[in-house]
Amino acid sequence: MRINTRDKLTPRQREVIDFHLENEPRHLILEGAVRSGKTTVNNLLWFDHVLKFRDQRKKFIITGNTLGSVKRNVVDEFGAQLGMDITLDSRNEFPLFGNTVVCFGGGESDAARSLKGFTAHGWYANEVTEQHPETLRQAFARCSGRGARIFWDTNPGNPDHPVKTDYIDKSGLRLRNGRFAVSSWHFSLDDNTFLDPEYLESLKLSIPDGSVWYRRNIEGLWVAAGNVIYSHYKEEARPDGGLFAQYDELIGGVDFGRGGQSHFAFVLIGRASEKFHIIGEVYRAGCLNSEFIRLTDDTLERMHPGLKERVLVYGDSADPDKITEWSYAGYRILPADKSPYSVRAGIERVMSVDLRIDPSCRNTLREIRNYEWVTDNSGNAADEPVKYNDHLMDAMRYAIYTHTRMRKHPSNSGKRHPGIHVEKRTREV
Repeated sequence: MRINTRDKLTPRQREVIDFHLENEPRHLILEGAVRSGKTTVNNLLWFDHVLKFRDQRKKFIITGNTLGSVKRNVVDEFGAQLGMDITLDSRNEFPLFGNTVVCFGGGESDAARSLKGFTAHGWYANEVTEQHPETLRQAFARCSGRGARIFWDTNPGNPDHPVKTDYIDKSGLRLRNGRFAVSSWHFSLDDNTFLDPEYLESLKLSIPDGSVWYRRNIEGLWVAAGNVIYSHYKEEARPDGGLFAQYDELIGGVDFGRGGQSHFAFVLIGRASEKFHIIGEVYRAGCLNSEFIRLTDDTLERMHPGLKERVLVYGDSADPDKITEWSYAGYRILPADKSPYSVRAGIERVMSVDLRIDPSCRNTLREIRNYEWVTDNSGNAADEPVKYNDHLMDAMRYAIYTHTRMRKHPSNSGKRHPGIHVEKRTREV
C-alpha cells in the first residue's frame, strides 16, 4: 500500500488489505458490526485505488444513503485519516490526484438519474444496504473503465436482503481470467482491537445477550430483526382449476414502474369471505406499461381462459395515465385509495385478514419476508415501512385495503373517476 498506516490497523484490517493488494478482486465487500473498522479499510483501499490513476483525469463514484452520510462517513474521514482538506463543490465533486470523484446520495430512486452518461474507473458504496436498487444498477453500469474496482461496506440486515443473497453469499466467485469477481469479509465488534475494553464491555452488557440486536451490532450477523410487518400469512397452494367456484370474487393490485429498471408489480387475489389468497403475481423491471399489460394478459390467460374479464384491479392512483391505459386494454380498473394515512391504515387492514400466499408467488414471498418497519439505531420501530423492494407489497395493499373499504361503503363503488371507468373501454378510431 502506498500509505504507511499498518501500525494503526487492527489484525483483521491488515488481513483484508493484504488480501486485496495481492489479489485485487473486482468487487470487495466489507460487512459486519458497527464500529468494527470496515469503513477505515475501504477508505484506505479506495484512496490507494484512485492514486493508481494519478493525473489521468478519470472519474470515480462515491455513493451513500445521503450526501450528508457520504460527507460524514467518507469525505471527512479522508481528511482525518490522510491529512487532506477535501470540500465538495456545487456539483458534489472533489479533485483527487488529478482525477474527479463524484458523490451521490443513493437512498432515493431519483439519484440514479444523475449517474447516467459517464464512465467511471471505481465506485465506493458506503452503507450499501441503505441505497436504492436503481442506484446500484446504474453505478455498476458506470464502472466500465479498464481497471475499475468496486468497494462496498455495510452493516448487517435481514438475511434475505439482496445485497446479502446476490453478492455477499457469492464471495469467492471468480472471473474467467481467475481474478476474484466478489470477495466479502466479515467483521465483528471484537475485531476492532482499538476500542476501549471498558466501552466494549459496557456496550455488550447494554444489549441482551443472544438478542437480534446483540447478534447484529456485536457479532455482525445477518439475522431477521423481528420487526417484520406481516408475520401472520400462510403458504397455501391455490386450487387446481375452478377458481371462480373457489372464491367469492377475484381482485388485483398493480404498482407501476417509474422508468429505468424500476419494477412493475401485479398480484392476483382470490377472496373467500375474509380469506384473501394471493394466487398469482407478475413482476418485471425495465419495461413499458404497455409491455407489462401484455405480460399480465398472458399470465392470466394461462391461469384460466377469460380470467382477465373477471378481475377487478386497483392501480396506483399516482399514475392516472397508466390506469387509463389498462382500462383501454380491457381491464376493469379503479384507482387505489392513497388518501392521507392510507399506508398505515392499509397495512393494518392487511394484518387483519386471513392472508394466504401460493408458493409459486416467489417474489411476493421474498418481499413479505423482508417487509419491515423502519427502525432507529436502538432498534425501536417507527410508524412506517422500509421503502425497499416493496412493489408487490404496495400492490397487495392497494387491492385489499381499497376493495374492503368499498365493500364497507358500497356507495363509493359507483363513483366515477376522471377518465376511468369500471367497464371495459375501447379506443375510438
